[in-house]
Amino acid sequence: MADYQKRVWAEKYTAARNSGSDLDYEALSKLTQFKAFKNNPEELQRHEPALLKEFYEVYLADQALKADAHAPTAGSGSSKLSQRGGAEHLAIEQCDIHAAQQLTATRNQASLASDQAPGPPISQTPVAVQEEGAPARSLQTHPLRGGYAHLENTISQALQQFREKLDEEKQKGSRQLEEEQARSRKLEEQLAAAAKELAELRNDGSGDGSGDDRCTVIAHEWKKTAAKLADEKAISSGLRNKLAQVETELNLSKQSVTTQADNLLKAQASHAKKLQDVHEDMNNLTREVDERKKKLEDRENDVASREKNMENKEEELQVKAEELQSHEAKLKEEGRRLQNVTHRLQR
Repeated sequence: MADYQKRVWAEKYTAARNSGSDLDYEALSKLTQFKAFKNNPEELQRHEPALLKEFYEVYLADQALKADAHAPTAGSGSSKLSQRGGAEHLAIEQCDIHAAQQLTATRNQASLASDQAPGPPISQTPVAVQEEGAPARSLQTHPLRGGYAHLENTISQALQQFREKLDEEKQKGSRQLEEEQARSRKLEEQLAAAAKELAELRNDGSGDGSGDDRCTVIAHEWKKTAAKLADEKAISSGLRNKLAQVETELNLSKQSVTTQADNLLKAQASHAKKLQDVHEDMNNLTREVDERKKKLEDRENDVASREKNMENKEEELQVKAEELQSHEAKLKEEGRRLQNVTHRLQR
């Protein structure tokens, strides 16, 4: 794909990304710019970061060239300034993209770790819980703790790399500015020497015209030197403005990365607190279940004791019933005897 095609496509692609709407990868894969992914939207989606980075770099380079072309310091030295500042601007943007990718990776890892987290015990740090009448329980180390440590290391490494890149870009810009200032001072000295020599020649010029010729040559050289000095001053001024802009952008990027890292750490601490609260709730529920089990066991023992007493009473009643039957049989026997005696007496 040609550069102008990349620029046009980058504008459309960036606009689509910024609009917040989902990209139609199936439609993108059918464009001629993506013949390698024709009718394969999954492959296109997998290569999206690399494609976006390429388009974005071309888009930024084009925007930087346009900005330099319309800058107030644009002139004979504007093209040189664009060539020198373009690479620097791209390097800074790549640094920002790298930092953003690092943060995106840490967010994805945090989200994945949270989604894959097992059930309780789910506390981050060991805590001992001792309740009256309940056995001692200790919180086990949650599996996310290792993931959080990895995230902290990743964030620290990303911030360290970002700081090193920031210092490197600052030093590079400072060196370029010092070099341009040294060249400007040297040209000013040459210009002053040429002006001094021109004045001396005008004062000491002879009537044969040779002095005028030398003055003409020196004046021509002086004009060239003055034009070159103006170019270098324009470049120095542009570099100074560019360095200030770079420092501002880097400071803003650093603040953004630091803020996002702090927010991630705060979210981690909040999540750990929630995990600990959930574990405490589980401990309370476990203790309540144990108490209910104990009450149920007591009730079962009470019921068993009552059943045993009922069995004993039934046995006693059965014995009494047998005694009553025996007594009734004796009474019947006595009744028969009395009847026999009565019959005998009647006879």
